Amino acid sequence: MKKIPSLALVLAMVFPGLSYAQLEKTFPDLDKPGVYAKDEINTLYDEGILTGYKDRTFKPLNKITRQEFAKIIAPIFLDINMEDATKYCNEKFDDVDPWAKPFVGGLAQVGIVKGVGNRRFDAHDNLNREQMIALLTRAMGMEERASAISGSIQDDFSDINTCSAYAREDIRFAKAIQLIYGNGRKFFPKETAQRQAVARLVFELYHNGAFYIPNIINLELSNVTKVEPLEDKTVTYRVSFTNANLQTNPITFSESEVTSGYYLVFEDYQTNLVMRATDWNKLIPDEKNVFLIDCLITWSLEGFPYQLTGIENPEGALLTGINNFFTANPDKVLTEAELLKIAGSSNVLNIPG
Repeated sequence: MKKIPSLALVLAMVFPGLSYAQLEKTFPDLDKPGVYAKDEINTLYDEGILTGYKDRTFKPLNKITRQEFAKIIAPIFLDINMEDATKYCNEKFDDVDPWAKPFVGGLAQVGIVKGVGNRRFDAHDNLNREQMIALLTRAMGMEERASAISGSIQDDFSDINTCSAYAREDIRFAKAIQLIYGNGRKFFPKETAQRQAVARLVFELYHNGAFYIPNIINLELSNVTKVEPLEDKTVTYRVSFTNANLQTNPITFSESEVTSGYYLVFEDYQTNLVMRATDWNKLIPDEKNVFLIDCLITWSLEGFPYQLTGIENPEGALLTGINNFFTANPDKVLTEAELLKIAGSSNVLNIPG
């Protein structure tokens, strides 16, 4: 079963072939030229997330195979039934080593990884950089969002057209939210991924996950003035909108609400708060129903100041209230203040006073 993706994950990475024994605090091979993730690797090691090889090295410049990468990310993003996942892998692929089968199988079950045809996963092939980003984007549940906003992203890598079509939107997305930077203006998508690159991305998701959610929200919403994470028992984000007619502005979203994309529902909700009777009457029943559902989802948010009453058929009660409002006020704009009055008088929302 796929977990709800979160950008602030508690990660547990295990590289195949590595020692599980505790090693010395610092890996001596992290001072080699070309190593840029020394601090990240050491921090993750101190926290018990990464281990090194039996010879007390980390080998940061080494490559990673596709099945090794599967073993890294599967425990992070999935609740794996080892037996079922192994069976699924056996049904799909002939080239996966026994130790990797539950991880490859689990990822394949939910569509995060795919084969290359002829019952092959290319398990022993080295993972390249574009594959790494595409798989992480899928695993985080961001593939559809990456696709939706890709066309509006202006700042591309200069070699973006050398990326495979399936990974191009994911790479644009990862760059836009500042998860990846490349080397200068290039990303080098076809080059093999290094162990230190994986370690850096894991460090970012583990320690700085809250940083990326405001970036995603800012990319997806056009009428936002500020997004900021708040520190409390659960991660919440305060979002300020440009709509001056909103009473609930700014509004906070919990991490699970952000993950579910409820801020997009809220955008639709507040965008429609400029309707007059002529606009309302042009909507077909399905469009009116979508607006009613947007209202009810918005009013169920943890950060919304009023609570739903829980009456039976709130959509019907709200629809009747809006129809009555426009009948009595054909030239009046349906602001949020007016909508909340309707919801209160229709017993949809519990509004004191």
